[in-house]
Amino acid sequence: MLKSFITTLLACATLFVYADNITVNVSQVSEPVTLSDDVDYAVSSSTPFTLEGSIDITNVENAILILHGVKPSEADAWLSYITIAGQPAVEGINCQVRMHRNGTLILPYTEDEAPLKLYTDVDQGGMLLPLKPSTAMQNLTGGIYNNKIRSFTLRRGYMACFNTRADGTGYSRIFIADKTNRTVNLPAILDGKVSAVRVLRWYDANKRGYAGSSSDANSALKTTWCYNWDASNPIWKDREYVVHHHHEGWPGFTDLAANGTSPNLLGNNEPDNTADDREHPSTVSEVLKTWPKMMATGKRLGSPAVAGDYNWLYQFIDSIDAKGWRCDFVCVHAYWYSDWSSWQSQLKAIYERTGRPIWITEMNYGANWTGWPGSNTSGNDANYAIHKQHFAPIIDGLEATGYIERYAAYNAVQDCRRVWLGGSELTPSGEYYANKNSQLAFNSSYGVTPKQPDMHDPTGLNVTWDDVDNTTIFTFYEPNGEYNRSMTIERKVGDDQWEVVNTPFQKEVPASYNVKVEGLTFGDTYRIHVVTLNGVNRYSNIATCSRTNDTAGCVVIVDGEEYYIGGNIITNGEFDNALEGWNDGTGAPAAAPGFQAVPFGGNDGDGDAYLQCWMHTGATGNGSLARNFDVEKGQKYYFGVMTKNNTGSYQKLSLSADGQAESETVSNLVDCGAWSKQTAYFETGDYDKLILRYRWLGSKAQYDKFYLAKLFKTRDEALADAGDEEVVDKPVADTPDYSYLMTPSVTIVNPSFASADGWNTAAGTYTGGDQRTATQLGLSCWNAWWSVTSEQGKDMTLDVNQQLTAKESGFYRLQCKACTQHFCLTDQHAYLSTENATAVSPALTWHYLDIPDVRADQAWETLTTDSVFIDESQAFTIGFASSKEGAVDYTWRKYATTDSKGDNREGWWCATDFTLLYQPAYRRAADAATWQTLCLQYDAVPTDNVKVYAVTGRNEAATLVVLTPVENLEAGRPYIYISDVAEALFLESGTKLVQPKPAENGMAGFFKNYVGKGCYILVDGTWQVVTEQSVSIGNNRAYIKSLSDIPVVEVTGDMTTLPVAPDPTAISAITADGTADNGYTIGGVKAVENARGLLIKGGKKIVRK
Repeated sequence: MLKSFITTLLACATLFVYADNITVNVSQVSEPVTLSDDVDYAVSSSTPFTLEGSIDITNVENAILILHGVKPSEADAWLSYITIAGQPAVEGINCQVRMHRNGTLILPYTEDEAPLKLYTDVDQGGMLLPLKPSTAMQNLTGGIYNNKIRSFTLRRGYMACFNTRADGTGYSRIFIADKTNRTVNLPAILDGKVSAVRVLRWYDANKRGYAGSSSDANSALKTTWCYNWDASNPIWKDREYVVHHHHEGWPGFTDLAANGTSPNLLGNNEPDNTADDREHPSTVSEVLKTWPKMMATGKRLGSPAVAGDYNWLYQFIDSIDAKGWRCDFVCVHAYWYSDWSSWQSQLKAIYERTGRPIWITEMNYGANWTGWPGSNTSGNDANYAIHKQHFAPIIDGLEATGYIERYAAYNAVQDCRRVWLGGSELTPSGEYYANKNSQLAFNSSYGVTPKQPDMHDPTGLNVTWDDVDNTTIFTFYEPNGEYNRSMTIERKVGDDQWEVVNTPFQKEVPASYNVKVEGLTFGDTYRIHVVTLNGVNRYSNIATCSRTNDTAGCVVIVDGEEYYIGGNIITNGEFDNALEGWNDGTGAPAAAPGFQAVPFGGNDGDGDAYLQCWMHTGATGNGSLARNFDVEKGQKYYFGVMTKNNTGSYQKLSLSADGQAESETVSNLVDCGAWSKQTAYFETGDYDKLILRYRWLGSKAQYDKFYLAKLFKTRDEALADAGDEEVVDKPVADTPDYSYLMTPSVTIVNPSFASADGWNTAAGTYTGGDQRTATQLGLSCWNAWWSVTSEQGKDMTLDVNQQLTAKESGFYRLQCKACTQHFCLTDQHAYLSTENATAVSPALTWHYLDIPDVRADQAWETLTTDSVFIDESQAFTIGFASSKEGAVDYTWRKYATTDSKGDNREGWWCATDFTLLYQPAYRRAADAATWQTLCLQYDAVPTDNVKVYAVTGRNEAATLVVLTPVENLEAGRPYIYISDVAEALFLESGTKLVQPKPAENGMAGFFKNYVGKGCYILVDGTWQVVTEQSVSIGNNRAYIKSLSDIPVVEVTGDMTTLPVAPDPTAISAITADGTADNGYTIGGVKAVENARGLLIKGGKKIVRK
């Protein structure tokens, strides 16, 4: 008899309330049951139904069936007892079969219904965007839903990730519907700010897992999850597979996002482990650099698992929290040779310090490096008993501790500590491990919500006046992006009184702004005002409107009066002529190691040079900047300079009585972190000398656009003072054009150093230092660094190279990108070499890798070698190398490090993006003035010393073949040529042919073939007939296929002709193997040594050239 749900509930089950569903526990279903309410109906027996039992799930929105005693892989046998709203349960059609601990979860719906529904208004209002599970984040940028999502619903059994930025750098948060459907209004930090979303299947795994992907081990240990330190994609119904970002660079983030059945992702494996060659150590900053790509996978993220340096872990978590990034759980390796009380203390400390649930991704009771009672560590009964005595209480403790989300036994540490012995055989510890009643892994009570990103003040406000259109230009950096409620530009109108003059459009990400506003006044004072998400007011520095580029005749306001700027007294104030005219504090010309003129990155951007300071010395040191000027007494002057990273307080411009002492300071720069204009107006009084002394520069100060000029009351006077100022054109680099070159078939292995496979690393005479793959400014590369003096390294080289084999002949060049840091230039160069020729690139000239704010295109210089001719199948070597030639010891200094004295790294480099450029060419060696045939796979042009002909006719007697000169060779066509020199060369281009073209005028060509009987080949300037089956005359040759197919023409004396020899019927065979000793001529005369032409040797005819 069919019973209602409530009758069954009262008659045979215990219940309790969890979230929105009540849970009903029964041992077996022995009669028809209808699930019409919000219920988790749980059946414990491994035989969940009797013949009379059945379940109909009519509440398909919220009712769930759990079969505790049946694995998902076994559930198909029981689906016939289940109906969904009266219809037979069919997996994938009207229900899903999922793992639930070691049992099965039946969800009465499929993914066709879109488990995640997004809405553009709160409380599920506005437009609807339904989403299904995907292998990557779904980018909303550019669509109508970008920054519009305000609420969502999520079906049970799914997880959703919301990112404010598609690239993963913004705020990111996970929502999990593990026990009920969820209906959520997004929190303020996500409300209307979501740009990427992903929904994934959620699995109710239990805590017990295994470190390894063996199906036998996992089945024997009854795990519901495992991993194998990779991003592979095994699929099991009874457990989920968790992918692992093992180390920086591997596996790739696309695979990490798409692979594995788990919505979880593990971070780096033991980044602090420098003792194990199998690991890949990384600093916290290196891991943080790629963490946004982890967040962009949309998966739930586990921290890197340290080998033992928990300060590394805590620094990482603190950094994640400070940035407002996401790390959802902490991964731990636990090989502690101690009992549960000690484990509990350690785990509690980690949990309380990080505030996150813990996954123990590798664990055992000690390991081969921790010790064991006695010296016998074999796998015997006594040792297994010892292990279980200590390991079983640890397992009990982990199961009883709520913040321990998962744990995984690691088996391969020592025989005495094994849990699995192979197949289905377990040790006593393994049996205990497998049979422990393991709890659900995820517990929302211990989940972590990512912190709101730290909010910061706008910085670097610079306000400049544009004389062309009388507008005010505001440049500044705003670090909070979409986490601001508002952003305004305010003008000062009185003491502590400000008014809003503009409301810029706020960008989604932290960004630099360039805002042009009309209708404002030169000389006014401004600030940027933002209100953050939490309603906190934040302000930029205060800046007064001035000019970026001073020119003669520009107006300035001094004490309310207008003046005009005269001509600039300071030569090379913009450093377009490097350091010319500037001195250091010793009076010597400014030079390394203190100063560098950088040709880009000044206030005006890419083409604007500026001065970079690298030292930190007092006024008389070689790291201070000095310059003296003569001025007029009693005259008003203007001074302006663009500064960045200036330390302030000790950068002075002063009037001086003797040109040495600072008598009266007229300009004292203030501290600034971004390009900012600093100006001063002064009157000289009785002084006629002005001295600039910039000291204590913090090893980081930058300067541009120095301008010193007299002030005049009229523009005409100011322009007259400037006169015709010389305009110096900035040099433009002459960049060779290699676009005409092709890419050869030969492949460079790992040209951009995704790994070092294929390369001979540390191949120079210096093998120490830091030589490894690295990443610089976003490019993976080979890093070759040393720390030796010029004397120590005078015979040493840094080198990385690779051996290759050409697949076609031609002229090859090697091109690559290289970089180094300031003042580290020596002879760094790319090279390409064969057994008998070497081509090198010009030496590296860019040394900007550590210049502040440098971009990749400004630091990486493209170097190209000269060309080398390489024959088909010839071996050659490509590489990059340097020596200490030209190095000046201790010249490099660390940026912003005032006590840096250098470390003799000069001559080091990074290189990447190796590419071969190829000019197809054909080269043939033969005696000069010898007629040859030719058929090439490319279009070609001969060099000047080669004359090329085509067959165009013959005489009527067929004793002469007429040749007509041609300038260009068409691919696949037959030709005849003669060269003035022994080596004929043809430069090729176009598309490579696979087959030659059909015969023309009786003549045919081939790339690799034989010439058949009855055809004519060219020997010593005479056409000789082939009388045997075939003859080999080499590759890329031509022959007359049929004399009768050559047009008959009237032969005149001015024509170029080649004779046709009579048919040598006495010759039995022809071969052209290019070798001969003596032999006989065709006339039967014994040939002299090294005789040439048609010869008979060993009863065979040969052609010897």
